[in-house]
This record gives sequence, structure tokens and C-alpha cells, in this order.
Amino acid sequence: MRNLQNSFGYYVDRKMWDDVVDLFSDGARVEIAGVGDYAGKAGVRRAMELMGPQGLETGQLNEHLLFQTLVEVRPGGTEAYTRGIELGMLGDQAKGTAGWSIGIFRNRFVKEGGIWKFRELRLFPQMKADYDKGWGQGGTIKPASAPAFLDANPVTGRKVALAAAARSLTGAAPRAATAPVASGAERLAEARRRLARSLGFDAAENVSSAYGFYIDDFMWDEMGAIIAEKGNKQSPFTGYYLGRERIMGAVNATWGAPSPTRPGISYHWRIQPVILVSQDGRSANIRTRLFQPRTGKTVTGDGFYSAGVASGMYPNEQAVLEGDVWRLWSVTIDEHYFSMANWKDGWNGVKLKPPSNKPPEPTALSRKYPPDIFLTELGRREDGFRGGTGTAKDWPEIMPMWFNYRNLVSGRTPELYWPDCVPCEKLPSARMTSFGYQMPPTGPSVDGVVVK
Repeated sequence: MRNLQNSFGYYVDRKMWDDVVDLFSDGARVEIAGVGDYAGKAGVRRAMELMGPQGLETGQLNEHLLFQTLVEVRPGGTEAYTRGIELGMLGDQAKGTAGWSIGIFRNRFVKEGGIWKFRELRLFPQMKADYDKGWGQGGTIKPASAPAFLDANPVTGRKVALAAAARSLTGAAPRAATAPVASGAERLAEARRRLARSLGFDAAENVSSAYGFYIDDFMWDEMGAIIAEKGNKQSPFTGYYLGRERIMGAVNATWGAPSPTRPGISYHWRIQPVILVSQDGRSANIRTRLFQPRTGKTVTGDGFYSAGVASGMYPNEQAVLEGDVWRLWSVTIDEHYFSMANWKDGWNGVKLKPPSNKPPEPTALSRKYPPDIFLTELGRREDGFRGGTGTAKDWPEIMPMWFNYRNLVSGRTPELYWPDCVPCEKLPSARMTSFGYQMPPTGPSVDGVVVK
């Protein structure tokens, strides 16, 4: 359910309405409080198109960040609910609009043929405000009533009564199939394997979050300790370094010893994970969003410590169980999908750069400590990115966005699809499968096995 919920958010960001609709079962419903109720897959499409037609155009921002997603699976294992918060960062430079929004979602899922799908999407808008005015005066909408919580308070056991009661819009969930009877030894082995897969999901999210905390605070030794011995990591705008020793060499060449003081912090919030764990529970593919609030004494310009918000994507990350410790196998960053020049002007204050025929200047790191694989060697995968191939695109241009998985319900292959680690096509020996790990599923799967 977390994977479906977070994938939905990514598809909405890019106005990938075909993929959004694919996530829903037949008989789906969408309810947006104060706006409307939409039935069937055609209704899902109409609800999405309230945000405009499919696809982003230059200067359009449609970010929907998902936070605090709670999940409840109902008895029987074929029906589940999620509840969480959606933060919208919206804008259209052509129309001169920019704003914030907050909503609470409470969604229902059903399992059909072993595949989980959306059945009901219910959104309760809480705030919408113009960027320049902010929400200090209450914003521009009347907040909808909040939806019911998933369960009673986990400490007191007290149920929380809210105006919007939990109700099904589309009928009962299908019944679970009866599993064949297995021997005690078989059941124990199967329980251990399934537990390993569950542990892998949590461990992959933990090590991903730890990476963000460590680089925020320049804790390079700690960062190195969560990289697999034979793993690989991209240094932004430069290339890939193979193996922990080379990775740490690049970090030290870039930053040197940590300073006791800094003029600011560029935070790396790695949120909204989509984590696909292998059948044996020893490897995982990870996709997370980079939400990057930046603080600093320098409040204008586009320097590292300029104050504002930027966004990127970690689309092709992998983690493995190395011995008895989970570590990151591959780290990739695609950035920046949008940015600010400063807080005052926001994302609409960044103007389109005139085209340039000059080749990009190599980074200082590439001269001081050359990578094992330059971004320029990776062809189409790095087309449009700084330090990559072709002409770099900068916000408000719409940069390419890659996915490491196909649609988790329909199996639809995205236009930009790269299922393995980014340097793996150039250097197959960098694949985790070359070291005895399974390739996790990259599409609709049942218990870690791809079915479409």
C-alpha cells in the first residue's frame, strides 16, 4: 500500500494520468471533499484532469509530497486503508500562478488476483494559499472536515470521532483464497522468508533515511559505513565511483575534513519511498524523492547555501543485506527538478535561461579525483542533466524523469525506464546480481516475483 500510495504521488507530479488510472480497480471511486465524486476509471481520469491535461509543460509545477502515511490491513488480507498528508507545491509561470496546498487523504485498497490496487481515493483539502500571500490569513478555501483515523489511539485505545466516518464507497472487498496446507517445517521456512522480506522493506527505508541525515551533517565516516563494500555512488554532476574506498576518496576530495561551523545547511529529506524487495529478502530497489529545504546566511543567488527549496529524485537506488547488515548498493541522484533563487520569489522567480552553445565546465571534483564512470559516458540516461550528455535542462524547463519500475498494477512501461543501477549497463560487473544477490521485482509482483 505504501508503494502504491507513493507511486500515485509521483504519477500525479508529472500528470501521468494513464498510469494513475492503471493503479485503480474496476468500480473505482474518487471523492474530493467540496469538489465532487467521480465513479469508475473514467471518473478517476476526470478527477485527475482537474489539474490539467496529461503531461507537464515548461514552467508548470505540480508537486504533491506525501507524508506520514499510515496503513491498516483488514482481517482477511484483501482490504486495506491508508491515511496521510499531502503537501502541494503548485505553479504555472505562463499564468503567473504559484501556491501551496495541504490535504488529508484516506484511501481504500483491495487485492485482486494477488495484486493490490486502489479502490477508493478520498481527499479532504485543508488549505490552499497563494505563494506571495501565504496561509497566514487562512488561505483561499474553507477547510474540509477531516477523515476518520484508521484505528483507535495506539496507546490509550480511545477511538477518535471525526465528522467524516469511515465508509466504503464501492462495496466489500473480495474474499481471500484458501492456502494449501503445508508441513510444519515448510510453514516455518516460509514464515522466516516472509519475515526477511518485511525486514528488508524496513531496513531499506532506514538505511536510505540514514544516508540523508549523514550527508546533512557532513558525517562522512558514518555515510561510508552504510555503503556496501562493492557498491557504487554518484557524485553530483560528475560521475560514479565504484567501491567504498573510491567513494570515500571522492567525498574527501570534495569536502575535506568537516568544519566546526558552516554558513548554512542544505537538508536532504528522502521521503515517499517505493521499495521493492527481492523474493529471498536480501536485496531491494528503492526510489525516493529529494525534498531539499536550504538554509544559509546567503539569501539570494543560486549558491549551495542560498535559502529556499529545491527538489530532485533518487530513482535507481539499491540496498543489500551484506553479512547481517543492510547497506546501500547504489546511490543515484537526478537533480534539480525545480529550485528557487530565493524564498521571496519562489519557484516562479526562476527565469528560463537563454540557450548556450558552450560545453559545460567540468566540475572541480572531476579534475581533482576523476570518477570511474563519467556521466557523459552514460548516453541517453544522463541526457538533459547537469554534467551529463546533451544540453542540460534547468528549471523552469521540464527535466526527464526516470523510473526503475513499471506500473505496479498494470505493468505499463514508462517512457523513461531504467530498472537496474545506472552504471550497470555501462559496467555489468557493478550489478548486485554479479555478487549473488537477486534482482528485486521491477513491476507487478506477488511475494517478490514479477507476474506481468
